[in-house]
Amino acid sequence: EGLRLATEHLIALGHTKIAHIGGDLQQPSVAARQRGFLDAMARASLPVPDEYLVTSWYLREESKPDIRALLCRHD
Repeated sequence: EGLRLATEHLIALGHTKIAHIGGDLQQPSVAARQRGFLDAMARASLPVPDEYLVTSWYLREESKPDIRALLCRHD
């Protein structure tokens, strides 16, 4: 529910290119967060390219390369 609300908030602010960085999808909480994100994006009819769904770490240093790759995309 929390990630759905957060995503809806970003959409309400006018953002349309929103990525999801999460952990291991085998963990139920991670899968539920991603579902909330995808649900909010689908309700707003916003596309989610595969590259915008990133499996990473919850540790700052370990996730930096994944975050940097998203921020450096041409789009």
